[in-house]
Amino acid sequence: MNAVVALCHFCEAHGPKIIFYTQVFHNIDRYTRQNQTKSRDNHDSENKTSSDSSTSKVDTCDACGSVPIGQHGLVSLDKSADTIYVSRHELDSPELYTVLRHACIRSLSCEICPGREGPVIFGDSLKGYVFSYTFSLKDVEARGQQKWYSVIIVSKDKIFLINSWNFFIRHIQKVTSDLQAKALKVYENERKQVKRNHYRTTSFDLGPSSLKRSGTGKATRSLIDILKDSDIFTQLHSYFTWILKEGASHFTERSLEGPSLNFDNNVIDIDKKYTVNAHFDSLLQLSQAMNLEDFLILCQHVILGNQIIIRSSVDSFISSAIDILQSLLPSGCCKVIYKNTEYQDSWKCNFLGLDLCTEIPSHILASDLYALLDIIPLAHHLDGSGSSRSGAGFNTHIRVNLTHQSKWKDKPPRLITQLRILLSDVKTTPTVVNQFLLAIKQGYMNKAKLFYKFIKTEYHTEQETKKLLQILDASGYDVDVLKFWTRGLNSDCCSHLRNAQLKAPSLVFATTR
Repeated sequence: MNAVVALCHFCEAHGPKIIFYTQVFHNIDRYTRQNQTKSRDNHDSENKTSSDSSTSKVDTCDACGSVPIGQHGLVSLDKSADTIYVSRHELDSPELYTVLRHACIRSLSCEICPGREGPVIFGDSLKGYVFSYTFSLKDVEARGQQKWYSVIIVSKDKIFLINSWNFFIRHIQKVTSDLQAKALKVYENERKQVKRNHYRTTSFDLGPSSLKRSGTGKATRSLIDILKDSDIFTQLHSYFTWILKEGASHFTERSLEGPSLNFDNNVIDIDKKYTVNAHFDSLLQLSQAMNLEDFLILCQHVILGNQIIIRSSVDSFISSAIDILQSLLPSGCCKVIYKNTEYQDSWKCNFLGLDLCTEIPSHILASDLYALLDIIPLAHHLDGSGSSRSGAGFNTHIRVNLTHQSKWKDKPPRLITQLRILLSDVKTTPTVVNQFLLAIKQGYMNKAKLFYKFIKTEYHTEQETKKLLQILDASGYDVDVLKFWTRGLNSDCCSHLRNAQLKAPSLVFATTR
């Protein structure tokens, strides 16, 4: 991955310092040639810079060092990927020094997580983004008997660092835990040796080798001395190399191709391209996009005349769902607003289409006389190879959520009971569902006409009304369905029913005994 991993620490003499970093280079041959050129240039200018070397040593100490000065560093080759991983102490690139120095200072001073030890991400587009994991190591010679370190990963790709958050934490924690265990073991052994000098004093020498401790009389110690491990930087090189290599293979960029665009015409309707065929073809397909129980509850709301609110960011989903649900009712029972920018009362419409982000009034959400259906696209490319889809394939692109406050006490209407049996059969086809709806709607409409004729022509007692409902095999919610469906009768039909004479009503009752 295109990033740099570095180990930083807070030196008691010099402040935040970069002591070790690992960088990845692609194309081994090119890196080798460039490195040879740099080596010759450094050898030619060695005499010129000898006078400055003494002053540069003032800005460093054992604690700030890692790979001995003069060595090129530690190198690992990955010939299969034509990649080389190099770990060094000295930063030969001014640009890289500026970026890492800035990240080092922030990681050990101001950018810390609660509790101080742990991970944090910070940065900007100019100086890069940084994943920093701060931790401490016990050191009997240090101020407060501990030293602060941080492992930083610097990259220009913020999204990559965020997506790799769990990966970095999991593996960097293993590295820091190993270092802390080694440091603690050395600390406990050394503490036993300095118990005789319980009150430790500090030397006030202000020279370059200041801040000595009275425990052993040594200056600030290097990581090798703290851990008593001369191979620690070789191990860190292996750790950092593995993180860079595995991070590149763990998270890779992938090009996601959208729907093909037709450039035959000068004008391309992008919205149309993304919504072609994004609709429901049948009642069966709509039922397959939902949980069966939710779908049956939705259908019961429809046939009872409750308001159905459908929200989606794709207009064709709304219109096709409304058209399908309308097929459960007589045409005269449907008042439709396919799309509006705000909620409309139920007396204006019993089918309402809204945008997905439109808010519903709280008093509506608390009512049991509505059902809210949210159709959420999960992908932009909703168009398929044909005009129809199977439920399983189509469902992978959408999520359908039903919200309602209904608590049904009686058994559901007969239509819902029969619809449940039909949809539970895996062999059911859209054609079968359509024929079923045609037949059962015709039966309900015949009952609705007779019920309308009965209640509108003349006065009847409550007992007579119950008798008629018994004949019609209507009870519970079926009665509410009949009352609502009488609204679907057109004016000519209603006029004809009111004017026609109901012949021998007593015989009607007698025939059923």
